Amino acid sequence: MSWKLPLPVLVILEALLLLCGGQAKEPCEAHMWSDRWTVLAGESFEVFCSCNGSEIQVEDLHIQKGLEERYLETSIVDEITIKHRVEHVQEQVSFNTACRYRDQYLGGILVVVIPLLQVQEFQCLVESADREASCTFKDLGRPEDNSLRKERYFLGIDEEPSVPCWEMSSNHSWIQCNGIKLPDEIMYKFRLSMDYEGYTQSQDFQFKITEISVPAWTPYKPNFLQNSSHICLQWVHTDENSLLAWPQEWRVQFNPQSPKLQPYVDQLIVYPDITMYFELNCFKIPPHSNQAYRLRFSRRYYSTRSPWSSELDFPELTTAATVPDRPPELLTNGFYHGPEKKELYVFWRQLDELELNGPNFTYAAVTDEGKNPSSINKNSALFSHWDTTLPAVIYVWSQNSVGSSTNRTRLQVPLLTNSEYRQPLELWYHDDIYALTWQPPQDQQGLTGYAISWCWSSSNQICDDQESIQNEMVKASQTQFHFNQSMLLSHLAVAACYKDKPSGGMKWINPTWVRFIKSWKPLGLSHFMLGMITLIMIGFIIVLFQKLRLMSQIEVDIPEILLKGSANAFVLSQPDSPATLAIPGNFSPKTIMNINNFTMEMSEEPEPKIEVIPYITRYMFDKTSEACVQDQGNVYQKL
Repeated sequence: MSWKLPLPVLVILEALLLLCGGQAKEPCEAHMWSDRWTVLAGESFEVFCSCNGSEIQVEDLHIQKGLEERYLETSIVDEITIKHRVEHVQEQVSFNTACRYRDQYLGGILVVVIPLLQVQEFQCLVESADREASCTFKDLGRPEDNSLRKERYFLGIDEEPSVPCWEMSSNHSWIQCNGIKLPDEIMYKFRLSMDYEGYTQSQDFQFKITEISVPAWTPYKPNFLQNSSHICLQWVHTDENSLLAWPQEWRVQFNPQSPKLQPYVDQLIVYPDITMYFELNCFKIPPHSNQAYRLRFSRRYYSTRSPWSSELDFPELTTAATVPDRPPELLTNGFYHGPEKKELYVFWRQLDELELNGPNFTYAAVTDEGKNPSSINKNSALFSHWDTTLPAVIYVWSQNSVGSSTNRTRLQVPLLTNSEYRQPLELWYHDDIYALTWQPPQDQQGLTGYAISWCWSSSNQICDDQESIQNEMVKASQTQFHFNQSMLLSHLAVAACYKDKPSGGMKWINPTWVRFIKSWKPLGLSHFMLGMITLIMIGFIIVLFQKLRLMSQIEVDIPEILLKGSANAFVLSQPDSPATLAIPGNFSPKTIMNINNFTMEMSEEPEPKIEVIPYITRYMFDKTSEACVQDQGNVYQKL
């Protein structure tokens, strides 16, 4: 384990070593000296060691740095003297060396190293209504160890008395000098002095009055005026009693609350009129509508190298709301027809948050015949009782509390009587390789490619509203699509695209159901065997269901005496309403009616428990997919 002594302890040990030396008898009359006993950090100097004795060999003399074991590089001066040159010393406080004859200590010296005054970022500020300046700076030459800092700083102007400078309590790397009196001049020469152990260094800085002056902030709260493109600040200016009523450069920074936006900055040159009590300054606001910002104002005199004033924060500002930027973008062949429920779904991609432009944002849709959807969400619209024997045009647009988008998107829905011939076949999801596969549709004439769509779903909806639907296009020769992660919790769709004919729409698949089907084949059963087993089970369920219906028609005669003494001798159980699912392609399961049970006041026998026997219905997730006709969908039309 390595460790290092603190620097003060190290200096004490070195001093003791220099004073005490070794216990052995000195072999010669030894002397050690330096050509300079005090140096500035970064300067060079030489140290010498001499040993005058009859049996001394100069080759056995060595110079050692402090307590380090290694010897420094030396050169021979004469037969009894050697020297070492220290180039650009970097040590702080002191440089310690020792002289040795072989391994025997002969003596040592200490050269004082004075930190070099290395000022960085020197700046002075004075408010326009004040006559005292405050200056700050960094000194890169200060010792890192606070216990070794012995320097003192003073700052003054020309012949004026200097003021002491101190470490800033909030940031110890900065030095601050306050209360510097300014004479009535336009040019100032500041002299910064550092005293270290009686050694003084100085550095001069020259500024014009415009390079150190900042406009003072008013104590009065400003008034804000806002329209769709500008925000104006009615301001009580502070230069009415100052000689510094020069042009000013104002800067306002809009810091957005939305992480999708970058800060926006606008600057303005203002020419104050000291004859007027108020001034009105107007700034351009960011182009995004209905977005919240926090404002930060700063200003300076319009002159080269003029410093900026401190920042002034103002409360939250919300830009004016406008109509949405555009209608939603329809997916390629983005419709799906569920023949068992006679429903038609239309799908699109959601607008970005920055495109909503106002509160109460929604989507709207209607057919060319004026038919409205039965339900609509952020990703799709559902039209009930769809007539497959007639073509239709569906219009989709965006709207908020201000109004509707200027344009709307148009989708041509073709005849759907034979749409299955233009839909991909045998959709299947392989979770082991994150891939969706399919077979080409029966009608392959003019086939140009496929539109792949997917969305996350945790409910009975095809796609949840939290995220927009994703889609990609692939060539007609490609019958598989790979994802970069598992899609078991998503719904997937494929739509065929044709050059000169309409598509059959989207065909959907649920990967979770595919995984369930695959779990029925642990023994390598073929699709034919699985089909036979399914048919046998369905037949058994039908026979069982018929028997239960016959049992429900059995009448029970109860003696009249058993019903006496009770106003409600028996209670019929109400059948549960059938459950329904919103996922297209599924048949809703039916609920079997329970056999009537009754309660009797005179009997203590427990009520019979009627067990509801479920049946398995054929699961069909035959969601037809988007169609990829390039001239359909996303055609903008003026409202």
